[in-house]
Formats: sequence, structure tokens, C-alpha cells
Amino acid sequence: MQVFLSYELQLSQEQIQKLKNTTASFLFQVPMHRVLPTVAYFRDLISEGSLGQSLDHTKAEALVQKTLKGLILKNPYLFQLSLDANIKPRIEYLRDRCQLGPIEVAHLLQSSSAPSILTLSIQENLGPTLRYLENVLLANESNNKLTTNYTYLKSCILAHPQILGLSLKNLRAKVAYLNAIGAHQDDNQCEISPSLSARVLKRAPPVFSLSLETNIIPTVEFLARIWGAESDLPKTDLLGRGQDPSVEYAQPSASTSSWIRTKESLPTLIGEYPNILTLSLQHNIVPTVSFFNKTGYIFLNSDWRPVSGKQTRLLRGRYIASSLHQRLLPRWHYIQERNRGGGEKNQLDRLSLHVLASSTDQAFCKQMRIEHEDYVRYKKDAIPRLKFNSELESWLGFGGYKSPALKT
Repeated sequence: MQVFLSYELQLSQEQIQKLKNTTASFLFQVPMHRVLPTVAYFRDLISEGSLGQSLDHTKAEALVQKTLKGLILKNPYLFQLSLDANIKPRIEYLRDRCQLGPIEVAHLLQSSSAPSILTLSIQENLGPTLRYLENVLLANESNNKLTTNYTYLKSCILAHPQILGLSLKNLRAKVAYLNAIGAHQDDNQCEISPSLSARVLKRAPPVFSLSLETNIIPTVEFLARIWGAESDLPKTDLLGRGQDPSVEYAQPSASTSSWIRTKESLPTLIGEYPNILTLSLQHNIVPTVSFFNKTGYIFLNSDWRPVSGKQTRLLRGRYIASSLHQRLLPRWHYIQERNRGGGEKNQLDRLSLHVLASSTDQAFCKQMRIEHEDYVRYKKDAIPRLKFNSELESWLGFGGYKSPALKT
């Protein structure tokens, strides 16, 4: 096996030793008569893809070798599987069902979940899961064209192959919760729009691998609170456990920043940037929202709700997703220190939310009329200092929010 890996797949001695020192050491016990046909199958598959890219022979062979090396280094467990019983039938099924090209299949095989996916039953697991995902993706499409069908499904699978390993019960619970956000009770009729689950599945499929109870629900509830959109939260508990009677599920008063609620709904705000749901509530979202609150970009009270009478800015998901320590803190402190040092006055007043959170460093410097090289030097020095400043953590109020959805 070691000779094969070295001469045929061109792995370095360091790479081979690394395989030996990890859980992949089992690979050296797999009989060569099982490994060789699998490698040959993968080689043919990748070669087919390289032909489709109109590469010359040398470049095509280099692509094949690089992809094969990637497969064995990233996913050695693939070579434990039976070629005829596991690998071939499932790859052929996925290629046909999702219209995957050879290079796309190779990308799928490099996923950490590939070995488990290739052991799933086509009839009982892969088939039903793909049909369900397809129905969710196309539920609100006015024109269910076959090409659109394959495009959405392919994009979802390639972006997050792990979704194929989730049970239908798991997927249905998350789709039901997302679809219930923004649903309105009217004469006992629940008007549920499927658009939010479809948008999340199209643009942020990793959300579906998160825990509904410990990740998705607490994050959605916090976002609804800071956006003044708690009336859009599902009215009933979709987890089947009932609301905790020891927790007060307070609803905001009608006077609490109602302009946000009437302007854009919770499904719209989440659907605009669904990747916000993949961020850690306690370690990313809460500290970043606290920063914007402390610096006056938004006005939240001690319950993390908009202050009545204050027309606060709408803190969109893409702004919350900005890196606190790599972008927001260095920029804000740099401008603040320039003001203190006798630089141009009132620059913080000109530092808009968009420039602070979304612009590139070059655009930020141009807008604020500062030297880019000077800011880069400051940023390099400031990031470690700001990141590990306990006084700063206290100022931001890290860990200051506890979701009622999380039982202590």
C-alpha cells in the first residue's frame, strides 16, 4: 500500500506518515484487490470530467492526480467501502438524479460525510430525502421547470452534502418551524408561506444541520427581539414539548419600535441573509449586536428590545455577520483615536453603518479620507490587543443574553 500511495498517487512520505499516525491507519490493512478497482473507478470518473474542461493531456492528468490525492487524504474511509455494493450504485444514482457532472461528483466525494452518504439506502433514504428537498425548494416557484428543479437541488447538495444524511423527521421539523415564522392566525386559519424554508435551503443549507432547539430557535428569537418583530414568531411550540411554564415569553408592546415591524417582516429579514442563522448566538451575534448598541448605531434596552420612541437603524443580518474583531472594532477604535489625537473632528458622525460593517478596507479608508497603509499597520497591531482585552469584553457585555428557549 505504501508503495502504491507513493508511486501511483504521488503522496509524499510526510503525507503517508500522517495517514499512518491518524485514524486512517486502517487504510494500510485494506487488501489491494479492493483498493485498486476503487481507485481505477475514481480515476475514470475524474478523467471524464477533465475531458469536459477541454484540457490538454498534461493538465488533465495533473487534475486527475490532484483530485485522487485529495480524495485519499481527505476521505480515506471511502476506500473501505465496496465498489459494487456501495460506491457505484449511489454515485450513478446521484449523478442521474441531481444532474451532477464528474468534477461535481469528485467535490461531493471529498466531503467528510461522503462515506456515510454512500452507505445510505437509495430507496429508503436518498430517494425520499431528495424528493422532499425538491418539494421544499420548488414549493413557491411559479414555474416548476425541470432545469430549475435540478439547478436548485444540485446547488443545495454541492454546498452542503451533509444534508443528505439527515432524517426526514429532522428536516420536516426545521422546515415546519421556518415556515411558521410570520404565519398569521386569522379565523383559526393558519396562512403559512413556504418561502422562508426554501430561501434558507437555497442560500444557507448548512442551517439544516444545526440543532433546532439549541441553535435555530434561540437565534431566531433573539433576532426577532432586536428587530422588534416578536409578533412574527410561531404562536405554538413546534417541538411538541409545550412552552416552559417557568419562563415568561413576553411580547413587546405596540409602541416598541413598531416602524421596524411594519416595514419589514421577520421572514423577509432572515431570508435576506439566512447565513446569519449559522453564526453562534453567544459568541458572534450577541457581542456584535452589543457593539452596535454601545456605539449608538442602534438603541436597545436591557431586554435587548428596541427602545420606545427611538428610531433606531435597522441592523440587517449582513451587518451582524461582520467580523467584530477583524473589522468593526479596529475601524471604530481607529477613528475614535484619530479624533482624540487631533485629527479631523466628528469622523465618527460620518462613519455610516454600511461603511463600518460592509465596505472593504480600501473603500472604508477612501470614504473616511484616511491613509490605507496607516490603517493596515494600526489594524495589524490592534487586532490582538482588542481581541483579548477583558475590559473591552466587559464593555460589550459578552454573554449578556440568555434565550428562554434554552433550559438552564
